[in-house]
Amino acid sequence: MTMKILIVEDNPISATVLEHTLDKHGYDTLTAHDGEEALSHLESHPEIELIITDLVMPNTDGIELVHRIRERKEWHAIPILVCTSMRPENATQRLNGHGWKFILKPINAESLIQKVNEAIAQQTKVLQDPAITMGQIGLDTGAFAEVVDKFSETVNENIIRLEQQADTVSSRWGGFERSLGRRQAGASRTAYRSPHQPRKQLRWAASRSGSFDHALVVEGTQGDAISSQPL
Repeated sequence: MTMKILIVEDNPISATVLEHTLDKHGYDTLTAHDGEEALSHLESHPEIELIITDLVMPNTDGIELVHRIRERKEWHAIPILVCTSMRPENATQRLNGHGWKFILKPINAESLIQKVNEAIAQQTKVLQDPAITMGQIGLDTGAFAEVVDKFSETVNENIIRLEQQADTVSSRWGGFERSLGRRQAGASRTAYRSPHQPRKQLRWAASRSGSFDHALVVEGTQGDAISSQPL
């Protein structure tokens, strides 16, 4: 499945460069022009896996957007790349935190893809490490184990239901094939005789006792059916 990336950028030139570069490398992009539109996209597109955002934008800017994203548990783990012309130290200070990944303007395609790949690799590590996951969503070991068990139970129930549906479809298809086979067999036993061809009958003794218990019937001249019929 193609990764969906949310681009938050009010500058049309920067937005176009981001879209074309990411599309060229096989990513599916969705663009918002300010923070409010970005939040709306996040609500309606839960499949978004990465956010690239500018900082200076009208209405809700990138700084407020980042803070509001981090306040929501369902969005907390989505990696964010900050795309800005600010110096990284100034942007970090404004974001009131450390560890941010930056894409500096003007945008360089090679650097952009490198940063995206790094963010994806980090996200994969988070998903594979239970300790990181527990820390991000605030669960202790017992609660996390319960969540995993519930998830496994749900997956198993869905697998069983799918297997039952597959068996039902297979059974119905088998019945259809048998019915079709019987119809074809019945059709193959039907003799054909053209009304323009003469009808001939030849009786042939079928037993050594001399009794004529069967007749060999030849209908027509060429290409017609031959059958053995009881007398």
